[in-house]
Amino acid sequence: MDPNRPPVGLILDFANCKLGRQASLVREQHKMLTDPDRQPWNFYGPMITAMKSFASDVTRTEVLDSAVRKVRGTTKARHYMALREGFVTAWNSGYANVPVGAAVFRGKTIGMTVNPQLAYKTAADDLAVVYLYLKEEQLTKDAAQPILFAMNEVMGDLLPGARPRILDIRRTRFHQIDKRLSVASQGLQVAGILGQWAAMWADFE
Repeated sequence: MDPNRPPVGLILDFANCKLGRQASLVREQHKMLTDPDRQPWNFYGPMITAMKSFASDVTRTEVLDSAVRKVRGTTKARHYMALREGFVTAWNSGYANVPVGAAVFRGKTIGMTVNPQLAYKTAADDLAVVYLYLKEEQLTKDAAQPILFAMNEVMGDLLPGARPRILDIRRTRFHQIDKRLSVASQGLQVAGILGQWAAMWADFE
């Protein structure tokens, strides 16, 4: 991983972390990403693949059930089951799955790789780009808003004309941009988050 443009998932977790625990989180992220046996994809990857298949055809719940069965009896089991139940509930049958790109949001100190897993179009031609939040800890609005801002800033590269959304799967909640928040304040906030993360990451290099 290039620490000058970390994936959005790392930064979202950092933004969602309680004060006083952020250094410990970044230390754990560093260990995970420098250990080839502990890459994040190894844990959640099969379930993300299954959710993408289900998003393309919501009648295919068997792809989710298969992912759950394969981890039965392991530490992944309860997480996969929670994600399966949450995603089936949250993903509307009226969403037509559409391709989505990836981009780099440029901050003042470092960038951030924005790589949403899904996008959809409704019958009313509304477009949305969706980042899937998989973790057990609830995603707060304060953590989601600066990331949504960053997603919106690079929307031309992701899916022009779409709205950014973050789906907290286990709570079946879609986070959307709060239009009452100023663009300037959100820009400063995401820049601050990236700067803090970069400084802590550097301590473990």
